[in-house]
Amino acid sequence: MTEKNPCRILVVEDSKTQADIIRHYLTQEGYEVVWVDSPALAFEFLASSSFDIILTDIIMPGMDGYTFCHLLRKDPKYSAIPIIFVTQLSEPADILRGLCCGANNFIIKPVRREQLIREISLVVQKKYTA
Repeated sequence: MTEKNPCRILVVEDSKTQADIIRHYLTQEGYEVVWVDSPALAFEFLASSSFDIILTDIIMPGMDGYTFCHLLRKDPKYSAIPIIFVTQLSEPADILRGLCCGANNFIIKPVRREQLIREISLVVQKKYTA
């Protein structure tokens, strides 16, 4: 953790390239970032570590991001962690479905550094001023 950005972010992304881009942008801002390539691994990390924000893709093998988000929201241990979808899906129905399953926000790929940092900053501000 850093004084500048005292939060840990869990990135759930099956593409190493996409995860590396996100991790690069966030670590430059001082965030501590942990990457896993599946929701199953994310649950393992969540059981043993705490995270302030979860960034997750939607289209992943095994379990999709909608199901992952829904399961997190149903579990009292994880229900308060802000979730931001980072995905190539951009249709209004996809966004609405993501918000309905409990996501706090939606970022469309390709990830733009400025948007990613802005969305993370908004979530952090809400979390620490609430």
